[in-house]
Amino acid sequence: MTLLQMNYIMEIYRQGSMNKAAQALFISQSTISSAIKAVEEELGIEIFFRGNKGIIPTEEGNELIAQIKPIVEQSKRIERQYEDKNSADTVRLLISAQRYPFCTKAFVKFMEGHDEKRQNLQFKECELHKVIKNVSTRKSELGVVFVSQATSKYMNKLFASYDLEFIAMKAIIPKVYLRKGHPLAGRESVSLEELRDYSIIAYDKNDMSEFSFSEEVALPDKYSYDKIIIISDMASFYNIAANSDAFTTGTGILPKGYSDERITSVPIEDEQEVMNIGYVKLQDVPLSDNAEEFVEILSNIMKEYD
Repeated sequence: MTLLQMNYIMEIYRQGSMNKAAQALFISQSTISSAIKAVEEELGIEIFFRGNKGIIPTEEGNELIAQIKPIVEQSKRIERQYEDKNSADTVRLLISAQRYPFCTKAFVKFMEGHDEKRQNLQFKECELHKVIKNVSTRKSELGVVFVSQATSKYMNKLFASYDLEFIAMKAIIPKVYLRKGHPLAGRESVSLEELRDYSIIAYDKNDMSEFSFSEEVALPDKYSYDKIIIISDMASFYNIAANSDAFTTGTGILPKGYSDERITSVPIEDEQEVMNIGYVKLQDVPLSDNAEEFVEILSNIMKEYD
């Protein structure tokens, strides 16, 4: 049985009519009828019978359809993927990123700029190790991450081991995220010593103890925290921070409409590690025009917060 014959069987099943299936496939009814008969003779079963409501699968036919359906669907997915990839009218962009609202805004702005075209777009928010994996295996063309001064040597070696390179885009002094009604909100700045009285929220590193994989800038050892809340997604952070005095650290870039209006950011007054925001890509592989456009949009958004 060939893939073409499987397609014939599935089309008859969908249409409930040999004639309608033939019309949908732009072939003659005799061609599709002969193909089904050949499969029935090959397998020694009857696939369809004619009932009051049209052509209906037999019990053996239903069993066969259940087995060939995922094969036919997968073949169509593959066809669509390469049709999109090779179509001049299709915009393709595959991005991975750590959890930054401004990345989401950049992705949406890119999408809106190509609204008139067919689109094959992908945006994955995930942990650093997944960003690295996605880019190194070509599931994403680039990945947006941050590298601190303390972790730069280690991270650059790690990137190189995956044949990746890190392109820095903006150096940011980290800020603290907390709810607008927090006792420390509204201040011009807060000290790390003041923050020790509150719970710190951190993203799960998927059992990786390396602080290099942290999504929060590493705080000095002398400011260890007794209250730590581990989360796995941004929605949990927003809801926990908005309804408690817990906090976390980050870029301070909270675009309106892409972050929670209940959360604000306050500069940290102590000397801190700089967050170098940038992206990783495959070494010696130039970015596509679409990826270059995304990077430019991302850069412009970050400049709004200088």
